[in-house]
Amino acid sequence: MTTQREGMRKLRAVSDAEVIQLAKEMNAEVVLADEEEVREGAEERGFDVRGCLGILLESVKRGILTSQKAIKDGSGR
Repeated sequence: MTTQREGMRKLRAVSDAEVIQLAKEMNAEVVLADEEEVREGAEERGFDVRGCLGILLESVKRGILTSQKAIKDGSGR
């Protein structure tokens, strides 16, 4: 019998693989991911990887967000 934890681990592994497969199908250059397993898998396959903080920083650099707005958005408030 599969425990709930094992079931969640299998589901997570499938969704991680789907993220990378979708990036391949879309010929993406960048994969957006915060989870370590997804980040590692995407980097191993040659994708540039960005997480939430990376997106916020890039948005400030490009003038899309102010630093105050990025801090507020990054804090989840």
